[in-house]
Amino acid sequence: MAKVRFVSPYNKITGTTWDEIGGNTIGEVCQNIIKKYGEELAFLLDKNGDLSKEVVILVDRRGALTLDGFSTPVKEDTEVIIMEYLGWA
Repeated sequence: MAKVRFVSPYNKITGTTWDEIGGNTIGEVCQNIIKKYGEELAFLLDKNGDLSKEVVILVDRRGALTLDGFSTPVKEDTEVIIMEYLGWA
Protein backbone atom coordinates (compact mmCIF):
# COMPACT_ATOMS: atom_id res chain seq x y z
CA MET A 1 0.00 0.00 0.00
CA ALA A 2 1.22 3.45 -0.86
CA LYS A 3 1.23 6.17 1.77
CA VAL A 4 -0.76 8.91 0.05
CA ARG A 5 -0.65 12.54 1.19
CA PHE A 6 -3.44 14.84 0.05
CA VAL A 7 -2.35 18.49 -0.03
CA SER A 8 -4.98 21.25 0.18
CA PRO A 9 -7.53 21.55 -1.37
CA TYR A 10 -7.71 17.77 -1.89
CA ASN A 11 -7.58 17.01 1.83
CA LYS A 12 -10.92 18.80 2.11
CA ILE A 13 -12.43 16.36 -0.41
CA THR A 14 -10.99 13.28 1.29
CA GLY A 15 -11.39 14.53 4.85
CA THR A 16 -7.81 13.49 5.62
CA THR A 17 -4.25 14.48 4.80
CA TRP A 18 -2.90 10.89 4.79
CA ASP A 19 -4.23 7.49 3.76
CA GLU A 20 -2.86 4.11 2.73
CA ILE A 21 -4.09 3.07 -0.71
CA GLY A 22 -3.38 -0.21 -2.50
CA GLY A 23 -2.08 -0.64 -6.03
CA ASN A 24 0.95 -1.94 -7.90
CA THR A 25 1.26 1.18 -10.08
CA ILE A 26 0.47 4.84 -9.52
CA GLY A 27 -2.38 4.44 -12.00
CA GLU A 28 -3.94 1.69 -9.90
CA VAL A 29 -3.48 3.81 -6.77
CA CYS A 30 -5.32 6.68 -8.48
CA GLN A 31 -8.12 4.35 -9.57
CA ASN A 32 -8.44 3.09 -5.99
CA ILE A 33 -8.49 6.66 -4.64
CA ILE A 34 -11.38 7.46 -6.98
CA LYS A 35 -13.21 4.30 -5.89
CA LYS A 36 -12.73 5.13 -2.21
CA TYR A 37 -13.39 8.88 -2.26
CA GLY A 38 -15.70 9.24 -5.23
CA GLU A 39 -15.94 10.96 -8.57
CA GLU A 40 -14.86 14.29 -7.07
CA LEU A 41 -11.33 12.95 -7.49
CA ALA A 42 -11.85 11.66 -11.04
CA PHE A 43 -9.61 14.51 -12.22
CA LEU A 44 -6.62 12.33 -11.24
CA LEU A 45 -7.08 10.54 -14.57
CA ASP A 46 -7.72 12.10 -17.96
CA LYS A 47 -10.51 11.10 -20.36
CA ASN A 48 -8.30 8.29 -21.74
CA GLY A 49 -7.68 6.83 -18.28
CA ASP A 50 -4.07 8.05 -18.10
CA LEU A 51 -2.63 10.27 -15.39
CA SER A 52 -3.94 13.79 -15.69
CA LYS A 53 -1.61 16.68 -16.43
CA GLU A 54 -3.98 18.95 -14.48
CA VAL A 55 -2.72 17.77 -11.08
CA VAL A 56 0.73 17.07 -9.61
CA ILE A 57 1.30 13.48 -8.52
CA LEU A 58 4.65 12.85 -6.88
CA VAL A 59 5.98 9.35 -6.32
CA ASP A 60 8.77 9.40 -3.75
CA ARG A 61 9.07 13.14 -4.47
CA ARG A 62 9.47 12.69 -8.24
CA GLY A 63 6.84 13.63 -10.78
CA ALA A 64 4.92 10.56 -11.91
CA LEU A 65 4.66 11.96 -15.44
CA THR A 66 8.46 12.17 -15.65
CA LEU A 67 8.77 8.55 -14.52
CA ASP A 68 6.61 5.86 -16.16
CA GLY A 69 3.33 7.76 -15.85
CA PHE A 70 0.38 5.45 -15.15
CA SER A 71 2.73 2.45 -14.99
CA THR A 72 5.11 3.91 -12.39
CA PRO A 73 5.65 1.09 -9.87
CA VAL A 74 4.42 1.53 -6.31
CA LYS A 75 5.84 -0.45 -3.39
CA GLU A 76 4.61 -0.81 0.16
CA ASP A 77 6.76 2.07 1.42
CA THR A 78 6.16 4.40 -1.54
CA GLU A 79 5.12 7.93 -0.63
CA VAL A 80 2.63 9.54 -3.00
CA ILE A 81 1.81 13.24 -2.78
CA ILE A 82 -1.18 14.66 -4.63
CA MET A 83 -1.15 18.42 -4.95
CA GLU A 84 -2.63 21.19 -7.01
CA TYR A 85 -0.99 22.09 -10.33
CA LEU A 86 -0.26 25.81 -10.19
CA GLY A 87 0.22 26.20 -13.94
CA TRP A 88 2.98 28.76 -14.00
CA ALA A 89 2.86 30.65 -17.26
